[in-house]
Amino acid sequence: MSDILAQLESIEGVERRRGETTREFIQRLASDTGFDGDTRAVVEAIETQQFTPDATVSEKQIAAAKEFLEATKADSGETRDSPNHQASEVSSGASTEAVVSELSSTDSPHDNHQVATNISSEDQTERDTDVPALASVLSHSTDEVGSSKIIQLLERKRWTREGLHHHRMGNLQRSIQTSLAGLWTAIANHRALTALVALALYLTLHNLGVYPLSTWDEAIYGNVARNMLQDGHWLSPTVQWGGYNDRLFFEKPPGAFWLQAVAMMLFGVSEFAVRLPSALAAVGTLILTYRFGRQLFNRRVGLFAAGIWLFTPFVLFGANAARTGGTDTLTTFFGTLFVYQTWQLVSGHNGPKQYAFIGAAAGALLMIKGFAAGTFVLVVAPLVVIEWRRFFTQEFVLTISATATISIPWAAYAYIRHGSEFVDQIFIQQVLSRATGGAFVEFEGMFGFMRFPYILGLFTFFDPWVFWLIPATAYLINQEAYKKHSYKNLIIIWWFIIIVGFYSLTGNHGWYILPSYVPGALLIGKLYADTSGGNRVASVTTIVGTALTLIFSTRLNGISPFAVSKPTYNGRVLDILTPYPDGVLFASAILVVSAVVVLYSDIDRYISTLRQSDAKLAKGAILCGMLVLLTVSMIGATPPMVNDSGKDIQEKALGHEIQQRTVSTEKIYLQEAVRSETGPKTTLAFYAERDIILQKLNEIESDSSVRYAILSGNSLDQLEREHEVLSTKEGGKVVFVKFID
Repeated sequence: MSDILAQLESIEGVERRRGETTREFIQRLASDTGFDGDTRAVVEAIETQQFTPDATVSEKQIAAAKEFLEATKADSGETRDSPNHQASEVSSGASTEAVVSELSSTDSPHDNHQVATNISSEDQTERDTDVPALASVLSHSTDEVGSSKIIQLLERKRWTREGLHHHRMGNLQRSIQTSLAGLWTAIANHRALTALVALALYLTLHNLGVYPLSTWDEAIYGNVARNMLQDGHWLSPTVQWGGYNDRLFFEKPPGAFWLQAVAMMLFGVSEFAVRLPSALAAVGTLILTYRFGRQLFNRRVGLFAAGIWLFTPFVLFGANAARTGGTDTLTTFFGTLFVYQTWQLVSGHNGPKQYAFIGAAAGALLMIKGFAAGTFVLVVAPLVVIEWRRFFTQEFVLTISATATISIPWAAYAYIRHGSEFVDQIFIQQVLSRATGGAFVEFEGMFGFMRFPYILGLFTFFDPWVFWLIPATAYLINQEAYKKHSYKNLIIIWWFIIIVGFYSLTGNHGWYILPSYVPGALLIGKLYADTSGGNRVASVTTIVGTALTLIFSTRLNGISPFAVSKPTYNGRVLDILTPYPDGVLFASAILVVSAVVVLYSDIDRYISTLRQSDAKLAKGAILCGMLVLLTVSMIGATPPMVNDSGKDIQEKALGHEIQQRTVSTEKIYLQEAVRSETGPKTTLAFYAERDIILQKLNEIESDSSVRYAILSGNSLDQLEREHEVLSTKEGGKVVFVKFID
């Protein structure tokens, strides 16, 4: 086998660091690519070639080296079967003997032609040429004797024009096979990430459509998306809001609603379609978190961070999170993408595409979140200030152009078409009123300037990881503060502070800080990764976080006398942990997982002494065991239902009754007293799929054209018009009647 080390260093993106030993180089590549084969055999093969050239490399070492090369190439985007790649290997010095040996070992004209194609990829259009013509193609990459040997072999294998034609006809099939093989190799080399993604898809999609839409906010957004699909209101969104039909809805840009409407086109008008974009955004955020952690530090950090994101309670069960039809998971995804692409730019990815990627992410974020997207500009502000030269370039025009192209056309149309109504809803109501405390105030914060208890909420929303957060932050500062360009890594601390700090000043809902759980996961992922690598300081820090969790976690109320109480206001409990396991099971899982992380370096040392197949099996068993334990102890065997509100369940039932009892053109009249007593009925409007018109009782009774009405149970005694009660909901507070004239 030719020089293994040279082949590794020739792979795009693979670079050996100054002062790095061969063993350290191989171990780092194995960690980055997820290779879990026999790295010791790879090192031994390289050292044999370096220091004892005459010695024979064993078959086991050759097999390990080949597997390692394949994993590294697959991770860098190269493929072993790429004709251009193989041609470059020949032209850059692959030995004639190796080519002859490979050709001699083939058993069919098809195989011989594959070898010839690999060598002569520059001459793809002339495969019907005769053997002497092929010799001229080979002459630039092999010696004269070698070319002669190859020609003789080809003649002996009886190359024909028909065989070449047969090969051409099989190109598509081989391309598909090569692509599938590359995909399989990528999955095999990223088993841990694949397992996390598969688990995330299960946890976010399982039973996603079995519980009703909640009144706030997903029923509103679901109505908007359905009106886009059914009535064509794509640019001027409308909503049925408590009896007001086709009311213009500019409180959010339409990006999220467009995605929901597309999902409805594919899967029908349903709860599943309304929630699908958020669910997929949560999975996408997991992948982005992995990529970011890997780019910031290493692959292990990315895996730990992705797992922490997935097992954060609020991600799966919080309002407007992954399993609801809100906009904040989409905001988290595109916001993370924007920060990641900006970080990529300041880390050396300077091509024009990178500037365009930043602009595309920014434009998409604006179309999802509107002015609140500016929070992420504050996140990347230190990078822009420190690396300002990268942004004051001609290429930065691409960023501005991409952002403007995506976000400005709709805003311009809405302003020209609707004027002050558009400005009032999207800016005055949603920005100024919220920022100044004039709207939607539900809770009090820890301090007078806060309108939501975000700090206390973190102990529930980010449990149990919140108890490792401060130790992990201190650890990262200690590790990175004195390194050159450390700001590129410390940006994750700033990211977390900006999100929580900004919304502590201006926000009034718990889901606004959902994006902060990504940098929080990266901080703790770095701590866990270093702990699992045997770093003593990291191990001590992890143990401190474990102790804090077992003492203060809200899930241990009744077990630990120091457990943090769930924050409340006006009798309302800020609790999204109710459906999650707690108590002894939770505490046991924390102890087991922490022990595995702290002791993993010793476990890994033992595993490396096993046979390659046994080592893979052992690592796979540990991974599966940890995922099962975390799932059962932190989430439960099945994902929780986010909305089990009896009110919304009954509104869904009433909506279905209205569909069954009335024709699609029938108007349903809603008594004003019902709206004031039980809420805006947005959930009912979604399921009824009828125009719901708000009127007073006397207007309903005096209008003979009214055939169906939803009335307050307290008003039935006052009703003189003859009627039939079709259904009673919400403990008699809501009555659906049909008038008999």
